Amino acid sequence: MLVIDYAGLATPGASTAAWSRQDEVLTHAEGVAYGAGLSIEKKTDRLAAQAAYEYSVAEQRIPNRFDGAWLSAPWNVPHRVTLALDARVASYWTASLRWQASMGRSWAFRDAYYNYLEPEDRTRHFDPYDLSDPTAHRLPMYNRLDAGVAYARQVRDARVQVRLSLANLLAAYNVDEWSLAYDEASATYTKIERPLAPFLPTLTVRLGF
Repeated sequence: MLVIDYAGLATPGASTAAWSRQDEVLTHAEGVAYGAGLSIEKKTDRLAAQAAYEYSVAEQRIPNRFDGAWLSAPWNVPHRVTLALDARVASYWTASLRWQASMGRSWAFRDAYYNYLEPEDRTRHFDPYDLSDPTAHRLPMYNRLDAGVAYARQVRDARVQVRLSLANLLAAYNVDEWSLAYDEASATYTKIERPLAPFLPTLTVRLGF
């Protein structure tokens, strides 16, 4: 596969002139990906439930990066579990609940840290962190919980639906990526966690004719 040659671009004396060809900024890399999944569903007149598990492996090796080692790809999520439930709780009323957990994600720092700081030995070390080993930077388990309730009925020739959705109820506990801030008192770098998407409530009204 083709990837941006950050190591080549970071080489001292590399040209800063405008590039006119793709091969001036790209290099070859190797990759492999495979996975498996299992899903169980149950449906009745009043209930629909689902449980699913996904296992994923995606690795890549860039010859002039990370000592040429095979590493888990930045986008890979090794383990993902999903539970979903939709239920008709009363006449015209339905409720839904969906939980998803992702585990084993690495490459926790911002992409720019690995792309622009790792290629040079003098910029890859931030005590106690070393950007040359991104698989050692693991994010905590990501939990997403969505809930909703909807009211729908036919009123003469119109179909009326009102839905309240509460997306990402656990937003305060999820981490999307890390950044670093220098602490002058200890002469070390402090890790700062950036949260993922915020909690988002929405109210939707739909009329159909």
